[in-house]
Amino acid sequence: MWNSPKAVFLPRLGIAVRANDKTALRAGWARFVIPAIFMPLGGVGDSLLGSLYMPGFNADTYTTPALEGIPTARFVDPFPPTNPLIMPVGKSLGRYTGIGGDTRWSYQDVKAATNDRMNFSIQRDVADQIVVDATYFVNLGHNLAYDKRPNLMDPTLSYTYKAELSRRIPNPFYMYLTPDKFPGQLRNRAEVTKADLLKPYPHYGTLTQQNTPGPRNRYHALQIRAQRPFARGYNLLLAYNYNREKNEGFFNSDDEYAGRFTFLTGTRPRHRFAGAGVFELPIGKGRPWLNQLHPALEAILGGWQVSSIVSRQSGDLLAFGQMEWNGEDPRVDKPTPGRWFKTEVFARAQPYTPRTNPRTFEGLTGPGYFSWDGTVSKSFSVTERLRLELRVEAYNVINNLTMANPSTSVTDSLFGKTTRPRDYTFGRQIQYSLRLHF
Repeated sequence: MWNSPKAVFLPRLGIAVRANDKTALRAGWARFVIPAIFMPLGGVGDSLLGSLYMPGFNADTYTTPALEGIPTARFVDPFPPTNPLIMPVGKSLGRYTGIGGDTRWSYQDVKAATNDRMNFSIQRDVADQIVVDATYFVNLGHNLAYDKRPNLMDPTLSYTYKAELSRRIPNPFYMYLTPDKFPGQLRNRAEVTKADLLKPYPHYGTLTQQNTPGPRNRYHALQIRAQRPFARGYNLLLAYNYNREKNEGFFNSDDEYAGRFTFLTGTRPRHRFAGAGVFELPIGKGRPWLNQLHPALEAILGGWQVSSIVSRQSGDLLAFGQMEWNGEDPRVDKPTPGRWFKTEVFARAQPYTPRTNPRTFEGLTGPGYFSWDGTVSKSFSVTERLRLELRVEAYNVINNLTMANPSTSVTDSLFGKTTRPRDYTFGRQIQYSLRLHF
């Protein structure tokens, strides 16, 4: 699908300096490559399945599209004689594949998308085997892949001619040539809009060149971690991450047409906290206290262990599309699911105008996330070599409801509201297990 780069180097460089018995300084740099197979090859959001798309092979057939919001195909007759069902042609059409319809391909001389990662750390043994690590981390991304659309219409035409570009006129490609030379659905449409004919390569639909190199990424983070190995009945891990991120993208249609990238603020949560620990109750056989209990009391009091994982993160920075903004701060003091921000400061964008409103607003984030998972276990000695372990594991212990981000589309009836739970979250779940160790 593309010419793979032949010279990809992934150097690593690191240094560690022991300042004293309790303190160490570390620094490192490494280059990572994003393998081409993990780049989307079917559009934004596609995964490995999308990467199986093979250019030069077409087995698609399309119904006629809606015109001015009115469907031109019906369930009872989706492929009328004026727009017949096209049977799979495989590679038989050669260079004529895709003419008259949408087509996509990969950038041929793929450049390896790279991430240069640097870290500067100081580690300190503070007390009781607890090591605190403070790290400044930087990621510099280069040649990240994006979808380039080479037949976009010049947006200034829509600013000048406005609704006139939506007027339908006779299609010059109607029944043009023969189906093996002009196979796409465009030949079956009697009318098209003026805008369709004012784009480059009007004899195609949407053209998409995927894996196009270009955008950059900048990620900076301050990471603090405190960790203690398991000893004397407990261990501990506490971690905090504060980050700022920017990714190159297109601010509006003018920028995309000109191929002009702008660093846009990333929407990832800026604050993340995680904690984990295991604690053995110091009672019972092999423990510091009451290790000679009667077997009956040992079965009740001995062998208990508790562990937990807690995570907390701030909300995603909300991203907005094109709309009118009056310049007022859209944040509210106490967001609620029914009013997460001030919707009255926004209005629908004026038609046929370029986007000027900000994509994000500093401090305007969606709902934060909190999770607490825990385990309680009890060991029972059967013989010297056999041991039973009863475990009770709970996920989302406090049955916390995390809401999804509110709608940021000004044309949505739920604009500024959040009405559903966050994806991949669930209510409290409890499971039990009995294990035999030998």
